[in-house]
Amino acid sequence: MDNIGSDMKNQYYINENNCFFDISYKMVLATKGRQSTLSREMHRVAKHVTLERCRARKGDLLEFSGAEDHLEISFSLPPSEAVSSFANAVKTSISRRLRRDFPELKLLGAGLWAPSYFVASLGNPPEAAIQHYLQSEGG
Repeated sequence: MDNIGSDMKNQYYINENNCFFDISYKMVLATKGRQSTLSREMHRVAKHVTLERCRARKGDLLEFSGAEDHLEISFSLPPSEAVSSFANAVKTSISRRLRRDFPELKLLGAGLWAPSYFVASLGNPPEAAIQHYLQSEGG
């Protein structure tokens, strides 16, 4: 994977398999019933797990925050990775790790997370970045 710089806002595009991209998302995971169950230490573990999942898919964790009843995760993934598959992997991995490390979560019953999640793309590419790509391709 190579990074190429744009002259706009220090934004970098990744070159992988002849594809230049910068695809970033914001995902929100809510606990089942919006129960206030996530402690500061649980957030730390969840962030570590999310970073592992990002790296496993050649992505990057950009921001991680939340509250006692939800997590907010900003991340990037290559275009070959399905966001729905990533979301499922993150929800499952965090739930398993938290239930292992914090046995009191088992008292909540089946499922830590609400069945749905929110995801949106972040930003639009600057026109200068598109022109840079076209020029690099000889256009």
